[in-house]
Amino acid sequence: MAVDLVGAVVGWLTAEAATRTVAGGRRLVLGDAQRRALRRVVRQAVADTVGGAGLPKHEAARLRTALLAASGPVRRIRAATATELRAAVAEWVRPLAPRGVSCGELSDELVTRILDGIEADARTGGPLRHVADWLWRDDATRLLEAIDGRFAAWEPPGADHARRGLPGGIPDFTGRDAALADLHARLARHDPDGRFAAVYAISGMGGVGKTTLAIQAAWDVAERYPDGGFFIDLHGFTAGIAPLSPEAALEQLLRDAGLPAGAIPLGVAARQARWRSHMASRKAIVVLDNAVDSAQVRPLLPGAPGSLVIVTSRRRLTALPEAEEIFLNVLSPVEAEELLLRVAGTHRAEDPEEVRRIVRLCGHLPLAIRIVAARLRREPAAPLSALVAELGQTNRLAELSPEGAGVEGALHLSMARLDAAQVRAVHLLGLHPGPCYRPPALARLADSGETAARALLRALAEHHLLAPVAGTDVEAGFECHDLVRDFARAQALRHVDPAAREAANRRLNGWYQHVVDEKTPDWLAAERDNLVAFCVDSHAKDAISVGLDAAGKLSVLGFYEHARRLYAHAHRVSKARGDLAEQAKAAFGLADLARLTFGELEYALAHYQEARDRYAAVGDEAGEATAVLGIAHIARITGDNRSALHRYQEAAGAFARLRDPRGHAYATWGMAAIHNRLGDLDRARELFERALAHDIRLGYEFGQAEDERGLGKVALHAGDLDAARIRFHNAYELSSKIGYRRGQAHNLLGLGKVARAAGDMETARRLCTQALTIYRELGLALAAKARDELAAIDAEPTARP
Repeated sequence: MAVDLVGAVVGWLTAEAATRTVAGGRRLVLGDAQRRALRRVVRQAVADTVGGAGLPKHEAARLRTALLAASGPVRRIRAATATELRAAVAEWVRPLAPRGVSCGELSDELVTRILDGIEADARTGGPLRHVADWLWRDDATRLLEAIDGRFAAWEPPGADHARRGLPGGIPDFTGRDAALADLHARLARHDPDGRFAAVYAISGMGGVGKTTLAIQAAWDVAERYPDGGFFIDLHGFTAGIAPLSPEAALEQLLRDAGLPAGAIPLGVAARQARWRSHMASRKAIVVLDNAVDSAQVRPLLPGAPGSLVIVTSRRRLTALPEAEEIFLNVLSPVEAEELLLRVAGTHRAEDPEEVRRIVRLCGHLPLAIRIVAARLRREPAAPLSALVAELGQTNRLAELSPEGAGVEGALHLSMARLDAAQVRAVHLLGLHPGPCYRPPALARLADSGETAARALLRALAEHHLLAPVAGTDVEAGFECHDLVRDFARAQALRHVDPAAREAANRRLNGWYQHVVDEKTPDWLAAERDNLVAFCVDSHAKDAISVGLDAAGKLSVLGFYEHARRLYAHAHRVSKARGDLAEQAKAAFGLADLARLTFGELEYALAHYQEARDRYAAVGDEAGEATAVLGIAHIARITGDNRSALHRYQEAAGAFARLRDPRGHAYATWGMAAIHNRLGDLDRARELFERALAHDIRLGYEFGQAEDERGLGKVALHAGDLDAARIRFHNAYELSSKIGYRRGQAHNLLGLGKVARAAGDMETARRLCTQALTIYRELGLALAAKARDELAAIDAEPTARP
């Protein structure tokens, strides 16, 4: 009688079942339901094995037919164990295997799929659940348990302590009070006697201390889990070692659980079923350390209600929804100092400022701190200042990466888990000098679409090479640790050729020019640090031009220090290059900032004069007239009304000749301000209205705001409080629209004066206090004016507290 492979395997299992016993000495008999299920499993195993062999379609069809067809005389599979089954199936398959196909690999795959199919049927409560229970057991080394397939509890000799199976505690564990308290609060919510398992995933950048925290937390709660603990390093990010496969990890866990080698099945599904079966009634802690991704972790979850699982990984395990995420950041400054002194020795506390500098240069990263602390321990006489000097140089990353390991080694391991597009993104981000990365900037660097750039940034954030920036109203940004930035820059120099770097920088320059020219004030405010970093990092003429344009707009928005840095850099570079036009523009910007914000009138006057001379040297009459306006402003502020009026008139004449309506409107505003001060209110009102008409035609809202404010001052001086209130309100609305915070403060102060003149001291005090707050936030000397007005309000006899 000829039989096929299906019949041979089912016959073997049926015969073996008849010789096997289960608990109580009963025979295990396979009925029709079990035989039908076995036939389905074997047929599916044949189809999947052949389908995955990579054979041409006709070869695959021939092999499938040959395996499932009756095959000559009766060929009995005599096998008492799974190992013998593999050998028997190999004998069956050998004459049928196509040329070039390994018979051993083919038969191994076939048997593995058969056994996995049996286990899969058992996990769903199918008819093969009892077969799965005894299939892997060797009578010489194991006893059969109850039909539900659970193993009896196993205890190693002397294992009576709740912390067995966990690594030893960390002797110099320091800080992490907040992180540990948060983790304890989460772990306390798990009830080992309840209905649900608990899974917590701690993620963070390499070297941040995830494993240390996980072990410490496991030790702290171990008494609640009397069946002990399991700890396994999954080698997701280990130098020279490939990540542990789920099958190998399950074998280690089952061995740690006490199962002899012969009791551990082959295949992920079978081992997962055995692991879950073993853990079903136990209360234990499982620490899965250094995971590469969710796919590696999922088969290892015991799924039992008494289990507490803590996973650590350098990437967010977003495909593991049952895990509660915990992000671990770097140490706080105080914790970082405590760790350094605990490892290096408390005698190093003699110079606290140098200690603070060292941990700051280490980025408060535990791995980096431990490296420098170990060095200090080895060199007890070495001064801290020498280490600070070395870390402060450009080779900081090398100092923190002894023998090619340390921080740089950790970052290389993180890079090794990225795909090609993500690696390229890191290299290109190394060309970005700013602290915050946004999709449009990366898109320019990579010459790609913003959607792809956004996906790349999010992917890098999942690997904790970047972190999202919170609280932004524009396109979401990402930032990175200082040491990661150093690493990315080094990688960019190493892997991006000079021509590609130059082209990428040109594209990035175009993006920032676009931000300055066309984006909203919110965008400009959000990108201000990047703009400064980009422009200061480059001496290219186009970057200087972007910086000068950005400085003017940032000054309007109240970001004076950013504007000053941009102007100062442009002034220094253009002066060195002999570019008189750029030097004049930068000098004028520095003068305006000094006059408007810092009260440095002598400095401002010198730079206005420099700007006037440079503009004259290059024949820029409009620029020269603008610088004359600045000189007029200084005269007005210092009380030299006659000189100021003369300068404003000089500038107005020049702008009229040049047919420059905006410049003429500004000069007209200056003349109006002088007439207002001199008490010639009609002439002042006329000039302010003329300037306003010019600025309305030009659509120049900044000028309109200043003109409306001037008219408000005139009305206030004339005692027309209703007109003054309307003008100051109009000016405030225009200032708010364009993000002109200094103008907002000016007009709040004006409205406060109107309220005081009307006897409404409560409103006056509120408005002047708001103005004072803005002046202080902007760091303006004009805060003194608001304080004087508040003092005047308090001095009024009708003032109310």
